[in-house]
Amino acid sequence: MRSLYPVLIESDKLSDMRMKIIHLIGGRLVHLDLTTCILSLLIATCIFSLISCGQLPPTPQPVTPPSEQHLITTPSDLLNDEGILIQRGWSPHPLLNYNPENIKLGTGQKREWEFFTVLSSAYVLNLTIADIGYARFCTVDSIDFASGETRAGGVVSLLGDLKLSMTRSSTGGVSCVYRGKEVMRYERTADKRIAVFDIPKTLFTDRMRGRIEMLQDPKMDFLALATPFPEDPREFFYEHKIVNMPASGEVEAGDRKISFPAGEAWAVMDWGRGAWPRKLMWRWGAASGKVNGASVGFNIGNGFGDMSAASENLVVYDNAGHKLDRVTWDYDTKEYMKPWHFRGNDGRFEMTLEPIYDQHVGANALVKSARLHKLYGYYSGSVVLDDGRRVEVDKILGFAEEVFLKW
Repeated sequence: MRSLYPVLIESDKLSDMRMKIIHLIGGRLVHLDLTTCILSLLIATCIFSLISCGQLPPTPQPVTPPSEQHLITTPSDLLNDEGILIQRGWSPHPLLNYNPENIKLGTGQKREWEFFTVLSSAYVLNLTIADIGYARFCTVDSIDFASGETRAGGVVSLLGDLKLSMTRSSTGGVSCVYRGKEVMRYERTADKRIAVFDIPKTLFTDRMRGRIEMLQDPKMDFLALATPFPEDPREFFYEHKIVNMPASGEVEAGDRKISFPAGEAWAVMDWGRGAWPRKLMWRWGAASGKVNGASVGFNIGNGFGDMSAASENLVVYDNAGHKLDRVTWDYDTKEYMKPWHFRGNDGRFEMTLEPIYDQHVGANALVKSARLHKLYGYYSGSVVLDDGRRVEVDKILGFAEEVFLKW
């Protein structure tokens, strides 16, 4: 969901020399080739070692009393002249103008990314375009749930040979040009988002080529949330989370062809802009599907930032957003593949995730560290809409992740 830190992690088999760099981008694993990341490693100036994933604070978290969710209704700039959020809270469509020229912290804390997860019962595809101030990235990775096989490709640059056209709103598109050649772009039309990519093969990574179309009803609500961090008022995160996007397309991942047939896959978009603290943790989840012919999806999260003005929790049913208060997460930090349970403090959200795959990494780089468990699977339970209707959910695709970063 959020920030990035490079770590040298493992090879599937040391003898085949497929040593990989794993980047945590928004809590997501992206495998990049060693040669394109060598400058990142030199800047880190430390030796990376594989460690077992550490545990975050025990769950479940305490249930808190209901709080008031601040709905932003008036357009404004995001940041004032001191680099502090002008408005804190959420809206079902973007009303705040991201103005990065007002960020007062150094480039080492500035983060901008546009990320998609495309999910079916057979595969997941993650697409990332990111600018983290001192480095830029364009990456694609896939997982076959049945075999556990991963394929990945990407480019990373510290020297300016990777050009990104980052936008000030999720309503636009973005392109990624590496050494004069476009390797990835996101397009935006009136009712869809299109991701096109052709990342060349290297010694350590696969060629990743494909086109994914994601339908987005222009009238559908989604989460636009402005959140400060308590440690420094100049630190913030402005996010647009978009669920309920039916997806389809074809991907060539190395020598494997991956298909996302129409009607069988969903996409989630994470558009993020911010200035981040150097140590943080979060929990983030999302899901999309159909219930009685109507689309239903949700974005949930906790453990991240000062959410006294608004939480990350939103249900979108038949294109309409229904704001939730806090959601507690209950899962076993010793056996992550056991079911995860979620409960809203306002009694409107009861959900269980049955995992089918755990994307897991733990790494330490002297003063830096990164730990992740991202569980893909099926959500079942119920949500209560704003008008009091209860919607029963039975096995819709989604994920939930637990992340700790010190970077």
